[in-house]
Amino acid sequence: MRTSLKAALAGVAGAGLLLGGAGSLAFWDDEETVDGGTIEAGTLNLLDAECTGWTTGAAADTPFDVGYLIVPGDSFERSCDFTLRVEGDVTASLSVNDQAVDGGVLGSELDVKTEYAVFDGLTDLEQTITEATDWPFTEADSGKTLRATITVELPWDGNPDVANDQVNNASNSLQGDQSGDPLADNKALTAVLDELTVTVTQTS
Repeated sequence: MRTSLKAALAGVAGAGLLLGGAGSLAFWDDEETVDGGTIEAGTLNLLDAECTGWTTGAAADTPFDVGYLIVPGDSFERSCDFTLRVEGDVTASLSVNDQAVDGGVLGSELDVKTEYAVFDGLTDLEQTITEATDWPFTEADSGKTLRATITVELPWDGNPDVANDQVNNASNSLQGDQSGDPLADNKALTAVLDELTVTVTQTS
């Protein structure tokens, strides 16, 4: 009986030595190194801008004369074509700078609106984009043409023959200082079109 007890105690002591004496097992460790690879940035660019001159008229086909006198209801426009360069997929919006028009009273009355279109070539319209629309640009768009059509308009605010329409003389150049001869004192209001910047901005 004692011999069996001694053998059992020896077995327990041996197990304790295998456990390191502190109750923890030794462990194995190994490692392998793999290539990290290269991360490359994508691209979303507008290149090679080509713009028409300003035109005016209902059909927007009359060249805009620097001496043209605008009245409510008139508008003029121009279009600019850009070559798209897209590497990677990115959703973006398009815009033209809000400060394109400067010139006090008349400038504050003018509205600037822009529509965009993507062309596969210069004639095959693929998609019309408004400023409120995000466009999912992909690498398939690279090399296509983005056309921005910019319209500047002096809005027609109302018809005096229709009830509840509002009269707005703010942009009427004869509404000014009446201290002397109105034909001499009241000068035509002017507005200057600053450089127009077309911007593409990632939205998601």
